Amino acid sequence: MAADTYNLQLAIPQLLGADSANTVIFRGDSTDNSQVVLAYEATASATNYIVQLDGSDWISFEDLTFAPTSTNFSRAVHFTNGADNNSIDNCVFNGDTAAGTTSTNKALLFSENTVDNYNTFTNNTFVGVVEVIQFTGAVHQVI
Repeated sequence: MAADTYNLQLAIPQLLGADSANTVIFRGDSTDNSQVVLAYEATASATNYIVQLDGSDWISFEDLTFAPTSTNFSRAVHFTNGADNNSIDNCVFNGDTAAGTTSTNKALLFSENTVDNYNTFTNNTFVGVVEVIQFTGAVHQVI
């Protein structure tokens, strides 16, 4: 991806043909992860994400900055419906520490009540965070 700030919301469904040999990669042009910024201002719980991995597998995000801009709804990536084997590497996540709605609406990496397995997060930086990762399932544990 070219250096720029992209104000967008992206919902990625399961992609036919994506597998361990055919990974879909969203990568900044530079290893300087501040050069490509994905931003979005969510206004409700149902749209509380910049990127939603909706059953999508084998998606990778590298060398990007995620910057939710809402003070009440600031999730960056929402995993749902069996989003498996995805990775996020060398990204920056700008969180929101302002008072507002509950912290579950501010978890930067979020999954609730679905089975989303084998997702990896490596070499990432989290800035100004109320809650970094919330993945819950039958046991409802916050990690």
